[in-house]
Amino acid sequence: MVGYLLSSRDVFGRKSLLWIRTEDCLILSQSITCFKKTWSEIPSGSISVINFDNYASIWHSVNFYSVREINNCLWVKQFVDLKFTWIKNKASKLLVVNRELGSTDCDIVSEMVERLCNAVRFCCSDLDSNSSLAVLFSGGVDSLLIAVITAFVIPENIIIDLINVSFDEKDYNLAPDRPHAIEAYLYLLSQFGNSRFRLILVNVDGNELVRCRQQHIAYSIAPSLSVLDDSVGCVLWFAARGSGVLYGSNDSTQVKSNAKIVLVGSGADEIFGGYLSHRSAYEKYGRLGVIDELQREMYRIGERNLGRDDRVTSGIGKDARAPFLDDRFVEWLNSLPLEAKADFTKGRGFGEKKLIRKALENFGSPQSLYNAPKRAMQFGARIAKREKRKEKANDICDRILESLNNGSI
Repeated sequence: MVGYLLSSRDVFGRKSLLWIRTEDCLILSQSITCFKKTWSEIPSGSISVINFDNYASIWHSVNFYSVREINNCLWVKQFVDLKFTWIKNKASKLLVVNRELGSTDCDIVSEMVERLCNAVRFCCSDLDSNSSLAVLFSGGVDSLLIAVITAFVIPENIIIDLINVSFDEKDYNLAPDRPHAIEAYLYLLSQFGNSRFRLILVNVDGNELVRCRQQHIAYSIAPSLSVLDDSVGCVLWFAARGSGVLYGSNDSTQVKSNAKIVLVGSGADEIFGGYLSHRSAYEKYGRLGVIDELQREMYRIGERNLGRDDRVTSGIGKDARAPFLDDRFVEWLNSLPLEAKADFTKGRGFGEKKLIRKALENFGSPQSLYNAPKRAMQFGARIAKREKRKEKANDICDRILESLNNGSI
């Protein structure tokens, strides 16, 4: 009997799919089912059609379709007979950035907002009218623009929960993102009234962080094991859980968002040029160096970020969705010249992600919000400060390893 097994991930790797080989067996899972370092991710932007029959190993023959070339791809190296097809058309639309210089329409900001509205509508198309919607909310330009757009496009009866996380237990309000989130929330109230938004402040002390990492978070982060994976994964897990206190309430009782969908700003830095590495690339290699860096980051965003983020949020029954990574939105942005999206001749808080900043300015946001420089999630929530200061982001995180080794899987 001839059989086929099909496995695939979308071009950006929004959803996690892991694999492990044990002798002649193949195990596929969204998250690890046992702690072994041999778990790996199915390559994003790929379709694998595995051919097998009663007499051949499942690892014998595969037809592999991918938007990427397959140099050093561990997954395809497992098969004896490999037939590879490169899906160039899909790659050229979503992973290749326009390299040409050119002018842009003066109304490009309005078009960007309209297209982002469509992306948010698509992300919320199956939203339950009886539940709330959550936004991971640092108060930075990405999450603020998502909050503004969301208020325009979803029904008015749906509450939007803005979730802000702090790990600074000496004074949670000292975490750099906290005052920005409060200022941004007050701006939203001035624009949309008091009934659209709730700001939920998630305050995490050291004991709760250790307990939740050991019991839940480490298993979701793995097989990603770096210090950065730990920091971002912990922030995201507590944000997605959505348990905290309401800003502006005299009652310190814990509330919990019932939102099943969590909107996140993932992809904004990669497509709008928001990282410091983009500015460094511009200073060293000019505009083409930035474009090369943008393309590299889009190629690896699934393996570096999105697979991990999906495991973390889905592990507690939430679905993280990224409007900035809507296929049609990304395809349009990639068609624009770099100068429409970023201007690295200007300083931080002005030149990077300039389309997002201009959109917020047009919506009447205070300059202190739309010109705020980017701050990485782990620093804004101050989780990085409470851990070992000599660690580097790419180091293997001993806290994850200890949690996994002491766990039950």
